Amino acid sequence: MSATGSRPLDADLRDSLQLRAMRAAPPGQAMKGERRRVFCSALEQSEQLLNAASQTPADVRPMLVFYGIAQGVRALFACAPSIADRDFRTKGHGLRERNLRGSLRSMSVEATGTGMFAALCHLCDFTEFQAPVTFEQLWAVNPHLFQRRLAGSDQPPAVTAGCILDHSINSEMAVMTLGFLGSDVGDRLPTQGDVADYVRSNYGPYPFEVLPLEDRSKFLFKHSRETWVDLAVTVPREQHTAAVAHLEARQARIGYNTWILPQIGGVLPKPNALVLWWALFFSLSIRARYEPEGWTKDLDVDSSPLAVQLQDVLEDAPSRCHALLLEAIHEVCSSAGEH
Repeated sequence: MSATGSRPLDADLRDSLQLRAMRAAPPGQAMKGERRRVFCSALEQSEQLLNAASQTPADVRPMLVFYGIAQGVRALFACAPSIADRDFRTKGHGLRERNLRGSLRSMSVEATGTGMFAALCHLCDFTEFQAPVTFEQLWAVNPHLFQRRLAGSDQPPAVTAGCILDHSINSEMAVMTLGFLGSDVGDRLPTQGDVADYVRSNYGPYPFEVLPLEDRSKFLFKHSRETWVDLAVTVPREQHTAAVAHLEARQARIGYNTWILPQIGGVLPKPNALVLWWALFFSLSIRARYEPEGWTKDLDVDSSPLAVQLQDVLEDAPSRCHALLLEAIHEVCSSAGEH
């Protein structure tokens, strides 16, 4: 029952209350002293900013969401056992915008190699971007957004990945599958060679060979009544062990699936939802602050093809961020206890 005894707590409120409860007994390195004070204050600010964001119009919501994430990450740094006392007060966002005057799709960010983004990437085992990344790319690679793909986007998305030995095709071959690509990807890849090239160029390079399958029904599977396709390529049997090890090192469980990312920002990072949401909302907050006219147009449902998807994500973001911060705090503190 809820605190009022009238109904069960929904998941969004439960996450928020669990974060608030941590302030009475901070985890990890935030149990006492300066780190405790920073943890409690930053977590309170994060809660207030995200709760305020849930009550504000879409025009200003990105700024509140981004700073809500940022203050939550400050609390994360304060409790993280792997961050030394001299380093937990990291300053600066660690990202800067490029091409701000262009369209939202083409607006890009680049990592500075310092500041909070660099520290967050290190903490979350996420390879920091080495080249500019567009907003469209950030959206495409976010596993939480796989059902909300931007209209007209041709960016390679985050995919579910697996590597298995399929005796029905060839007992000497292992089959690597990439799932939940948009059906438009399948339409652009009519031959097995096209599929193999697409996998190599966007989700490689690989320390093993990637070869095409011969049967279209095997290398490109369309889900009934869904907009997804799965792509499949083969790996020589003698390289199966290397393929499995490579994929396992690059994949992470987010939600109900295990995901792998394409090349982005010149690297092949292991997926991390908090890092990807941070970068996405940094972009949106910059757009809203410094290009308010363009941002207003982006949200206009009568003229912008992105408006409905943007508003949907903005509606979901405050509760999503509570959940991501709670998960990250649990993970960094529990993983330290395992070593």
